[in-house]
Amino acid sequence: MLTTVALMAIAALTLRSAPDQILDAQRTPLTCLVCGDVGGADVLLNIALFVPLGIGLAGLRRSLRFTIAAAFLVSLSVEVLQYSVVVGRDATLSDLLTNTAGGALGWAVAVSAGRLLAPDRRDAIRLTLAGTSIWVTVWVVSAWALHAAPPGGRYWGQWAHDFGGRGTFAGKILAASLDGRPLPDGRLTDTPGVRSRISSNEFDLTIEATSGRRWEDNAQIFGLANEDGDIFLEWRQKNRDYEFTMRSRAALLRFHSPELLLRGAAPDRPGLPVRLTAAWHHGVITATAEVAGRTTTRRLTLAPSGNWALVWPWRRDRGAATARTGAVWLGFTLVMIGLWAGRTGGWHPAGLVSAAMIALALGLIPPLFGLHATSAADWMSAALGMALGFGLGRYMPRARSASGP
Repeated sequence: MLTTVALMAIAALTLRSAPDQILDAQRTPLTCLVCGDVGGADVLLNIALFVPLGIGLAGLRRSLRFTIAAAFLVSLSVEVLQYSVVVGRDATLSDLLTNTAGGALGWAVAVSAGRLLAPDRRDAIRLTLAGTSIWVTVWVVSAWALHAAPPGGRYWGQWAHDFGGRGTFAGKILAASLDGRPLPDGRLTDTPGVRSRISSNEFDLTIEATSGRRWEDNAQIFGLANEDGDIFLEWRQKNRDYEFTMRSRAALLRFHSPELLLRGAAPDRPGLPVRLTAAWHHGVITATAEVAGRTTTRRLTLAPSGNWALVWPWRRDRGAATARTGAVWLGFTLVMIGLWAGRTGGWHPAGLVSAAMIALALGLIPPLFGLHATSAADWMSAALGMALGFGLGRYMPRARSASGP
């Protein structure tokens, strides 16, 4: 059953056409291993996509060799269809390798389920310490990845520039400034100052414009780019929505950077005054659109618990929902560590060390990277996740270790 569901999910997620990505697909070489601006996220997602297939095949008592071959053939079939039939999808060697690795990983998880869910005391100690070390490492990397990352080189202001494959802003840009300093359309005279302000994670960007006669999809309103044309900060219009994006260190890992969408904020009439502001202060990004007396605002509190959004492939409509989802995700990631701590046989030092390391990471890491302090919701979710896992570990009956077929 799981195998069938996994195959259906793979087909549904990989064989849908994407006409808006035709140009990107054409530029992607078949032999690339980490492809495109968000190739790192794609690698993780490709692995995760085939994990259920590996678990399902292990449940059918198939061997590792069979599972690897099956995952490879399924992935190869998908890539051939994407290359020859499905519009806007790119077929790459990376997909083939990571999908196959995902199938093998799923098989390994399935045959190790007994040892992972009900380890003996010695294994539980090792798993507790190893799992905590991995969790803290991911937490630190996530905090690091949310820091602003303006590139090197000279900077250029872009006022509603035209780009191939993107719409054109039909309004008019009147002024742009960073912390009150003008940002012209063209080469900036104070690149070091602009870079320093953005790198500090403390800045205010203001754009004054008038609305146009039509709506465009993905049309630039204002951008900052280096001399190589790499845009690292941008306001753009997507039909009736305004969107602000800012390049963070996540881009260095080829993950998604923070973005805020102001739904329905664009006016439906031409010639109206538009004021767009983006403020980044104390780990909180605030994007605001003021149009003819109407104000639309979205806030995003940057937190390591929001690391799921760095790889999430669909609409990351950031805001309060991101924080709530992040809190739930944080608790979920700690359940297994709590379970292993519970299997150590009580208040073992390994469990106490694990709890102390996690508490220190929650309390110290975000401020260290200039982010907002860990929220009460994140603290509560972390405690609940650990407590739930600990309770399960303490009272779950022992299970015999599973072995591969």
